[in-house]
Amino acid sequence: MLLKLLEKTQKLIARTGPMLSRVGKTILITAQNQKARAYHIAKIKSAISAIASKISNIQNLRPNKKTISGAGIFLLIIVFAISIATRARDNQTEETSTNTQEIIFTIENKVNEAEAAMIYGNKAGALTLIIETEALLSKAEKEYPNNTENYRAIRDMIEKIKMRAEKKRAIENLKPIISIIPEPIRSKETGIASLGSAFIYYDGAQERIAKIDLENDLLLSLPLENQGIESFNIALPLSDNTLAALKQDAVLIINAGEETISKQVFSFNPSSAAPFASYGKNLYSFDIDKNQITRYSRAGAGFTAAQNWLTQEYELSTIIDISVDGFIYLLDTQGNVHTFLNGKFRSRLTWPASDAPSDNARLYTREEIDTFYMLDPKNSRIVRISKQGELIEQLISDEFSKATDMLTDAEEKNILLLADDKIFFFPLAE
Repeated sequence: MLLKLLEKTQKLIARTGPMLSRVGKTILITAQNQKARAYHIAKIKSAISAIASKISNIQNLRPNKKTISGAGIFLLIIVFAISIATRARDNQTEETSTNTQEIIFTIENKVNEAEAAMIYGNKAGALTLIIETEALLSKAEKEYPNNTENYRAIRDMIEKIKMRAEKKRAIENLKPIISIIPEPIRSKETGIASLGSAFIYYDGAQERIAKIDLENDLLLSLPLENQGIESFNIALPLSDNTLAALKQDAVLIINAGEETISKQVFSFNPSSAAPFASYGKNLYSFDIDKNQITRYSRAGAGFTAAQNWLTQEYELSTIIDISVDGFIYLLDTQGNVHTFLNGKFRSRLTWPASDAPSDNARLYTREEIDTFYMLDPKNSRIVRISKQGELIEQLISDEFSKATDMLTDAEEKNILLLADDKIFFFPLAE
């Protein structure tokens, strides 16, 4: 009988060994919890009383009964330790669950406050609350990592508020209308241009000019092989049917209606040239080294030599793009738009979004519309800004990450976008 009891005791010790190793930690946790402390003090008193009674009886027992009683006392201690560990574990689990619920409740309250701030037009207050919320959420994810579903739902709520605060709108299920064949060799020598109500696609490396047929989703190449077409770097509209295609030290004047080409000497170096824009049959560019805006005026069948258009000193070192609609607009690296008229600086519109555009952003507008479009491929977006400087919206799509050129129609109802070997055409309205 004694052997069996010892055998069972050994098995019990083996099973409860890991729990006994946590007794020190358990006692600390128990000491910090009032309910657990009261419960276990009562248990301890009861156990001590039982142990004292057993000890007094041992003196009167025969040796074999003393051994059995000692084993019983040891077993009682083990049971007592297991009871403490189990109770402490349950209390710790309950405490963790309570803390998690409290912090999630706090975070959700802040999200609700941010949403209310947006409803009342307090964008700055909403974004401040979102920053605080994200800090709390990051802390909670580290301390209580077993609530991923709740955290994911909260992050979705935060993202929606940030989208509203920044006037971001995702363009879903964007599909190309045309896949360009053959594919471009060098995307920087491709682009799109508007000729009146028509749109043109060009590929200077492959000596190609094509009309974009939006009704049938086709590219209709112009037969210019026998008209003196040469490779070129960029093409700009001059009139409703004429393009200026710039190449090293020359310009090709391409009449898309008559399908004819004339050539003229032109000061252009593609390896160092700044971006160009066109308006009223003239070409415009800028020189950041000379702090000068340059105009090439149309004269007869060609252009005049470069003319200094800017009549006052103005720092252009951060300028990265140009657009013209009668006014000249220069885009700098921080997203600010500098406006000029009649050779002089007129105003500067500051970038209205929270994050500045990337260094490969492009500025687009046209005379018929009251909007600037900022194509920002690195941030996968097109930013719409009024010509008074107000943020209208930010269009977001993964497809924009490869975009190199864009246009709108004269009614500003649709966007035409060139991205690598794809052409997209989609409405602005939601």
